[in-house]
Amino acid sequence: MRILVSGAGIAGSAACSLLRASGHDVAVIDRAPAFRRLGYVLSLKSFGVEILRSMGLLADLRWFAIPLHTVRVHDGAGELVKDFPEDLWESATRESLFLLRSDLHRVLHAAASRAAPVRFGTEIRAIDLSGGGARVTFSDGGAEVFDLVLIAEGARSTTRRLVFGEAGLRPFDLVYAATMIEGPHPVPPGVYDVYLGPRAAVQLVPIDRERLVVQCYFRGVLEPEHQGERVRELLRNACRRFPPGIRALVERVSDHAYVFHDSVGLVSLPTLSRGRAVFLGDAGYCPTFLSGMGASLALLGAKGLEVALRENPDDLEAALCRLEELMRPAVAHYQEAATENVGLLLSKNPLRPVLQRWFLRHAPPASVARHLGHRHEVDAALLRPFGLPGAPATPPA
Repeated sequence: MRILVSGAGIAGSAACSLLRASGHDVAVIDRAPAFRRLGYVLSLKSFGVEILRSMGLLADLRWFAIPLHTVRVHDGAGELVKDFPEDLWESATRESLFLLRSDLHRVLHAAASRAAPVRFGTEIRAIDLSGGGARVTFSDGGAEVFDLVLIAEGARSTTRRLVFGEAGLRPFDLVYAATMIEGPHPVPPGVYDVYLGPRAAVQLVPIDRERLVVQCYFRGVLEPEHQGERVRELLRNACRRFPPGIRALVERVSDHAYVFHDSVGLVSLPTLSRGRAVFLGDAGYCPTFLSGMGASLALLGAKGLEVALRENPDDLEAALCRLEELMRPAVAHYQEAATENVGLLLSKNPLRPVLQRWFLRHAPPASVARHLGHRHEVDAALLRPFGLPGAPATPPA
């Protein structure tokens, strides 16, 4: 088929590589003027790692892996509540890679570009799904007809609005911000520090001794005009109740530093496709940053589409029904886990953090790891149709 991919991020780039390898004619567009290395630290887990291994890209990614041997959880006053050694964390997530999102994007983009160079600075302005094909009008005024259009434009997809209207995005009163601090810092390489405070959570991830990623979730609403200095001000305000060391790190964020920021929300569509338009990654089923599985789920959607089309080579309608069947259970699982994590990490109930700290402090580390790991699992039976190994059900702690 002749397929258009709109959005050259993680989901779009993976879909491009997988579909070209299956023999489809794929074109890729992206609204950005050029490839940009932006983003934050993510943890690629479980089936996300398996998909990259099947694509022959895992060895390339391991070069960029951020070392991790200990996860330390602190309360809002800075007191250590619990630390998790690497073997417990690995057992909870089956297998994981900590990476800068930009490095994962770079590896996927390079592989996809070898198959289909991206037309940057181009986006969809109109899409007509009423005929035998999908007629797409581009921002440069040109128009083409495709057998299938994949929308992988992120949680705030403009094409999703063209197809589904305002349906889909469900925001929380929660903001996520991340930035890189250059220069010496106090966190040893290999240690991932988490601070759980009132209405805010801070994560410190050292890339090396001279680079530290600071990521913060906090209660609030991000307005469209909140840019630059205003976002840094919100970040400082969110951290003002944390220990002096945290506040000092945030004060080091320069006026010229790039601060990734976004409102946290879910995307829930009635179907992952309409006509010949299919929604992948955050555009179709954003599970929020707090699921811990956004990148892996984006890769799973790309793999699921490749499987569905391969199983139904002559029946697009059947293929899209198969995609729905493959993806719905995983999407529901991780969106539920993400919603639970919002309440777990940033509860509005003042008693919740007290109970949380008690559990973390007194429960055996293996029990806590199993409890956290359950949120990252999908039963093997759900992944078998993808040709991927899955995790067995977690025994009760």
